[in-house]
Amino acid sequence: TFDGLTTKPFDLAYLLARQRPHILSRREIMKALHMTAVRDNEINVLMHELRRHLAPMGRDVFKTAFGQGYYFNESAVSTPSATRC
Repeated sequence: TFDGLTTKPFDLAYLLARQRPHILSRREIMKALHMTAVRDNEINVLMHELRRHLAPMGRDVFKTAFGQGYYFNESAVSTPSATRC
C-alpha cells in the first residue's frame, strides 16, 4: 500500500513502475517529475522515503543501478502461483 506516502515519492514510484524494465537516469527522473537541480540529493531523499515506506512489507522494489540510475525490480513483486490439481 502507498497510504501515507507524499506526492513526490508516489510520483517517483509510479514513474519507475510505468517505465519498467528500463533504468531511468537521475536526469530523466528530474525531467519527468519537473524537478530542478536545486538540491543534489533530492532524488536520493525520495528513494530513501520510498524504500523506508515499503520496508515493513519486506519489499525491495526500487533498485539502484550504480552509475546509471534507478529501476523497478519486478522480481520483488510476488504474484500468486497457480494451483495445480
